[in-house]
Amino acid sequence: MGEIASSFDLPSFAYLFPSPSKGRKVRLISTYPQSWTSHYLHSRYEKIDPVIHQARGGQEPFNWDAHGADLELSTQQRQLMDEATQFGIHCGFTISIHDSTGTFAALDLRLG
Repeated sequence: MGEIASSFDLPSFAYLFPSPSKGRKVRLISTYPQSWTSHYLHSRYEKIDPVIHQARGGQEPFNWDAHGADLELSTQQRQLMDEATQFGIHCGFTISIHDSTGTFAALDLRLG
């Protein structure tokens, strides 16, 4: 996946697979900075991430930016997005993946 992202001049990607069961860890395959992914998972940001919420709620790919242009962000969501920018994560393109059993995943391609 890293090679494919690189061939399109995309700086990095993240594939997030939240567990459908309570208490199970989120699976993440990513070329985002390790310090960010560790912080993200430790903070359990997948629970409040507005990008993940939008991907979970729809099936259409979408662009996003750290300013949350078309989203009303909570204080916690704003903090998450502000922290992401400190790690160089400013905007991306997300593809939501849903299957017939309700399992969900998100593929995020960082654009800048």
